Amino acid sequence: MPITVRAGRRRITPPLDLRFRDLVALQKININTASENEIEKNLSVSAALAKKIVKARKEKPFRIAEDLAVLGKDAAKLSDRVSQLVFLHSKQVEILDVQIKGERIFSNKPFQLLLNFIPPSGGHASLVSVTTHWRGTPFVLQQTVTEEENRDGQALVSFGEEHVLPPGLMRLHITLYDDLGGADNFEIEQWVYPSNPFSFFLSPRNRSIYNGSIRPDWDGTNWVTAMNVTFVNGDNATVNLTRNMTWKFWDGGVGATNVESGNFTWFEDPVIGPYGTYSAWLTFTSPPGSGIYNRYEDREDMTIEIIFRKTTGAEVKATITCRIMAGFGLNVIYVGDYSGAEQGNIANGLNDARDVYENFGLTFSTVEWWGISNAQAGGYTVLNDHDEWEDLLDDWTVPNESVDVFVTRGFWDSYAGWSPTPGPDDKDGWCEDDGLAVELSTVCLAHELGHYMGGLEHADDEGRDNVMHSICGGRDFTYGQYKEFFDHEWTRIVR
Repeated sequence: MPITVRAGRRRITPPLDLRFRDLVALQKININTASENEIEKNLSVSAALAKKIVKARKEKPFRIAEDLAVLGKDAAKLSDRVSQLVFLHSKQVEILDVQIKGERIFSNKPFQLLLNFIPPSGGHASLVSVTTHWRGTPFVLQQTVTEEENRDGQALVSFGEEHVLPPGLMRLHITLYDDLGGADNFEIEQWVYPSNPFSFFLSPRNRSIYNGSIRPDWDGTNWVTAMNVTFVNGDNATVNLTRNMTWKFWDGGVGATNVESGNFTWFEDPVIGPYGTYSAWLTFTSPPGSGIYNRYEDREDMTIEIIFRKTTGAEVKATITCRIMAGFGLNVIYVGDYSGAEQGNIANGLNDARDVYENFGLTFSTVEWWGISNAQAGGYTVLNDHDEWEDLLDDWTVPNESVDVFVTRGFWDSYAGWSPTPGPDDKDGWCEDDGLAVELSTVCLAHELGHYMGGLEHADDEGRDNVMHSICGGRDFTYGQYKEFFDHEWTRIVR
C-alpha cells in the first residue's frame, strides 16, 4: 500500500521533546540602579513613569516593595511587576539575569554561565546549582559562591569537559541559595550549536513518548508518523540543501531490516543562514497493509532515517525512534475510608507511576476508582501477613480486564506493597492472586505493576535507580523490561 508523504515550513523552531515546555523566567531588574530605558523596556511602563521612578529613588532608595507607594497612583501600574523588582533590603538572594559567556554554546566544548545577582540584606549568596535538561539524562552542577563574587554581584559557573553536550536544544534551571535560607530561580533555553559545524535533528511533532521518541497518531484508519525537521548551522557561512530527500523506516535500527523507503521532493530549497536554524514538519501516512502499519500493529519499534544533501553533494542524515503507546487499565480500590488529603496523595502517587512508565511507552489506558468502607473492610485496612493479602484478593475484585490495585494503610514486615509475579489475566473473582496491594504512600506502585504486568523479578543488579530494585522508588527502566509487558494479555495499543 502506498505511503503518503507531506511536508511544510514551521515559523518557530520546535523543542526536541514535546514535554520540554517554555518556562523561561522573567528578567529581574534592580529598581534602584536600572536606567530609565531598562525600566521602560523590562517593566513595559511608559517613559514618563520610568523617569518618575528614577527621580523618586534619588530622594530615597526603594528599600522594600511598600516604598513604591511614593509613586502615588502610578504604584498600581507596578503591582503585577513586583516579582521582577529587586529592592535595597531584599530578604533573600535575587538573580537579575543569567548570560552565556561568549553568547553561544558549541557541542562537545566547555562553556560558562555568568550570573548577575544581589545578595540578601545582611547575608550572602552561598551556592549555585544548575540542572541541565537535554536529550539525555538531566544532570546537576553545583558550585560555591565566593566572597569576591558576592561583592561584585556576579558568579561564574564553569561547565568542564565532563559536562559538554551534543548539538541540540537544552534548558538550564539555575537555583541560587543564600546563607539565610533563601533561594531564587532562573531558567534559560539555549541551542547547543554544532561544532562540526552543521547538524540535523528530528523530533516529535504531535505526540511523543517522554524519552523523545515519536508516538504515531491514529486518524481512525491509518497510522500517521509526524515529526519536526530542524537544521542548525553553527558556522558563519550559509548552507544550501537540495530538494531531493530520501526516507527509510528500519526495524532493528539503521542497516537492519528495511521496512519501507522512498524519495520525496521537498517543497523548497532549504537555506540555513549563519548561526541560523531552519524548521519544517514532515508526515508519513501509512494505510492498512503497508509495512509501517503492520509494524505498529505488531507493537514493534522502528527507526526513521531522513537523508538530505547539500548542494556540494555531501549527505546530511538524521534518525529518530518511533514507538506506539501501549497501556493497561487499573482499578484503584481504597481499602477503608480515606480523607480528601489522603485521596489526593494516592492520586499523586498514581500520576508519578504513570510518568515512570510513559517515559518508556507504557501508560494506564483506563483508571477506575473504587472504595471499600471501613465497615466492609474489617481487618483488611492493614495487612498483617501474606494470608490476609490473599484473603483480601479472594474476597474483593472488579470483574474487568484491568489490574486491581488495593490501597491499604500498612503491611507486614515493613513492606510497602505486594504482587504476584506475574499477575494472571484470567480474573474470575475466585483467584487468590488476581490483584496487587500497595500502602497509602503508593511509593511502590510502579514497582508492583512491574511484577504484575511485566512478570519482572527484582533487578538489584540494575542499581537502585531501576524501577524493579527491591528498594522501591527507582525510575529507570530497560528496553528488555519494557518488552516483557507485551506478554500480558491486558497490554494493548493505546491509539
